[in-house]
Amino acid sequence: MRALLCTHHLLHWSGSETVVIELAEALINKGFDVDFYAPFHVPSFVEAELPVGSRFLTSPDEVLIVGYDLVYVQHQTLSRIVPLQPEEALIGQGRPLFVYNHLSRFEPFELPGPFVEVDLADVIWVQSLRTKDEFRLRFQPRFAWTDCVPNPAPHGFERPTVNARQQLLKLLVVSNHLPDELRDAIGILSASGVEVTQIGLPDENRRLRPSDVHSADAVVTIGKTVQYALRARVPVFCYDHFGGPGWLGPDTFAPTAHDNFSGRNSPDRQSAADIVHHLLDGYAAAAAFAVEMPSAHLEQFRLEAYVSRLVNQVNAHRRDPRPVAANRRGVPFDLKAGRLRWAHEADLCALIDREYGAALRLQAHVGELGRELRALRRLKGVLS
Repeated sequence: MRALLCTHHLLHWSGSETVVIELAEALINKGFDVDFYAPFHVPSFVEAELPVGSRFLTSPDEVLIVGYDLVYVQHQTLSRIVPLQPEEALIGQGRPLFVYNHLSRFEPFELPGPFVEVDLADVIWVQSLRTKDEFRLRFQPRFAWTDCVPNPAPHGFERPTVNARQQLLKLLVVSNHLPDELRDAIGILSASGVEVTQIGLPDENRRLRPSDVHSADAVVTIGKTVQYALRARVPVFCYDHFGGPGWLGPDTFAPTAHDNFSGRNSPDRQSAADIVHHLLDGYAAAAAFAVEMPSAHLEQFRLEAYVSRLVNQVNAHRRDPRPVAANRRGVPFDLKAGRLRWAHEADLCALIDREYGAALRLQAHVGELGRELRALRRLKGVLS
């Protein structure tokens, strides 16, 4: 079987890049041939990080949906492709299963588009129960049904047996937006003898490995990295630039999970001293909670379970490839009217892409100027 995975950008290791690459790897393990479409990318990142053998497409003109069994979409990236596709790919027997995934309820890139998703999506994923509730209220009736797929973690992060540790000696901090108070807390902890490893922008942007998590006594993070630690049964201190509740435990786990461990459910910011105090004082209880958590609670964070279900949905769709939004409700699909809507959405997305590309070029230029300025300052220091 063949899958096309569409995402707006593949620039560096961050949330959306990680989600789509992990999904690709899981599908390949299920026997899929996987292609990627991303209009914005960094060539070195794509060459180094995409699975071997996958094809990479960057222009809407390169993409022909006919022949794919699954088309997966982030950031409404399919919108510029759909108007170029033949009827067979959209409402015919050669129609793939269209899966849309929404990774946030705040980021505009992650919100539903006006027409294409409503007309074509067979499966809609959201990353949290709170997003599921909000989409149901904001975008009825099409989004009254969605599947919550809460950034699940690959199997490699799981460990069969783990013993709770009593003392925090090695701390892993994962953040692309490290707040000042957490940076100061790291300095205090390091000075007191705790070994702290930081991963994330701007200095250490790389893929998080199971060994990073397995070797830590605890992880300070939010979002997707929390699921990695949960599968590894490593205690999590949930805190970052949105705030957070601190240690995950019996009282904080469920409300924090409801918002995908973003920390937004506890937005109050802590001081560096408070962070250090809570990390050290609450560690033993948090470690016991992580080790003793029932396996049933972890099932929702296992990526392979969702991919197996997705494969079953693809197989069922191949037997009946009609669009969910139209034919299965007994309403004939008006392709001519649909194409007019889709062309309008494609024009809007082209405008967004034009401005996004300009912003990326400006960002790259500013970054280059910054590197030149730092080099001049170093040279000045040497000469003086």
